[in-house]
Amino acid sequence: MDKVIRYSLALAVAGFFALMWGLLLRAHLPLEPSAGFQPFYDNLLAPGQTERTSKWGVYFGDRRIGEAETRIWRDEIGMISVRTNTEIRLTKAATVVLGLTGTLDVEFLARISPLRGLQSFDLQSKLLNVQVMGTVAGDSMLVTGRFGEDDLKTNIPYEEGRLLSEVLSPLTALPPLDEDLVGRDWTVDMINPIAGTVEQVTVTVVGFKDATLAKGPARVFRLLFATRSTRWVCWVTEEGEVLIQGTPFGLSLQREDIPAAAIQELRRDPVRGH
Repeated sequence: MDKVIRYSLALAVAGFFALMWGLLLRAHLPLEPSAGFQPFYDNLLAPGQTERTSKWGVYFGDRRIGEAETRIWRDEIGMISVRTNTEIRLTKAATVVLGLTGTLDVEFLARISPLRGLQSFDLQSKLLNVQVMGTVAGDSMLVTGRFGEDDLKTNIPYEEGRLLSEVLSPLTALPPLDEDLVGRDWTVDMINPIAGTVEQVTVTVVGFKDATLAKGPARVFRLLFATRSTRWVCWVTEEGEVLIQGTPFGLSLQREDIPAAAIQELRRDPVRGH
């Protein structure tokens, strides 16, 4: 049984980062925009706020296997930058599956105009020997960089509100939520590079509950992400801030400033709806 758990963990780690790279590479596929999904950047920083940092634990079940830190700041001309650094400690089983040893590192940096959306990004990993950069110019984006020994240079169409919106991990562009949205759903396109498929994911606002967080009482909504074969759950405040983010591969990101009792409460008690 222990071997099965270790192997499942290895696959989850591989899948988590394959999904991350896959969502970046969606730019190379002729997908139509998903109905009803538009990134919402107003919740990145509060009015008058110039910077904030959030820290996350990366978990496989109850086992902590890594950390992530997201820093968001506004510069003097109003542009917003989002940087996420993620590190996952590779187990022996993950080393066999991935062919890598040590700590898997991923850094993502995006520059966003509150009016025009994503303007540039930089995604890199020292362990994977990967660096990809993109710059928006009008209705196209120039993407350059390398994947291992392979160089990359291409121009791709850019549609505001679609491209790379899901890469801002954790999910930083979710809209505000309220009770009237319970039962509503929308769709996003998601690439599964392991299976070599492009799937349409349905996101449904299942319900809500009141929880006690570090800053006090809060209303928290349960979002269900579903494909034909997989489901996973995210917990999001009514302001659109993610507290727990699931993945289709069994890994989850949990905000470090959430009391352990609140985590248990969110996962244990039933939600309310209409």
